[in-house]
Amino acid sequence: MLPLVSIPYFRNLLSCLLLAICSTTLAGTDNSAAVQTNPAHTIAVNDIQPLAEQGDANAQFFLGTMYRNGQNVPQDYAQAIAWYRKSAKQGDQRAQYNLGMMYSKGQGVAEDNLKAARWFRIAALQGHVPSQYNLGVLYGNGKGVPLDIIEAHKWFSIAAMSGDADAIREEELTGDILTPDQNKESRKLTEAWLAAHPQAR
Repeated sequence: MLPLVSIPYFRNLLSCLLLAICSTTLAGTDNSAAVQTNPAHTIAVNDIQPLAEQGDANAQFFLGTMYRNGQNVPQDYAQAIAWYRKSAKQGDQRAQYNLGMMYSKGQGVAEDNLKAARWFRIAALQGHVPSQYNLGVLYGNGKGVPLDIIEAHKWFSIAAMSGDADAIREEELTGDILTPDQNKESRKLTEAWLAAHPQAR
């Protein structure tokens, strides 16, 4: 006879399993949780909806990703947005980032770089490197935020501190077009931001 397992224990165990699956593909892309379509994942898929409905932020993120990618469910950007938003409001950086990506691409919503920048900024404040990088891109192109190369360089510099290759490259490229005074200003802004947000390192 199998030992009895409490619902909270099961929920925590499943959440840990989902977190492990979700975090394996996050590497500067918006595909933060890729699940291969196979029977091993079908059981988790069948169990995830109740957890998401009960307010589990990780389950909500996972379900949003399934709907966005059409993995074991029909692809549905509106459902993806809805589940990402629930997770993002609970502080999940990956959901915040993916909302930013979907707004920037117009997936399930009208393209809106202002909202994309808002979600990237929320995740960036928590130290989410791809969001920090994307803020640099938005400032460098003046999309959703004012065109500001110094601010772009600041965000690339912050993201580059994690060793992100794209951020390091963009930090160097934008640094090359800044004047010495602008470079000095960017360094000052970067240091001030890091001092004010130690949790984001």
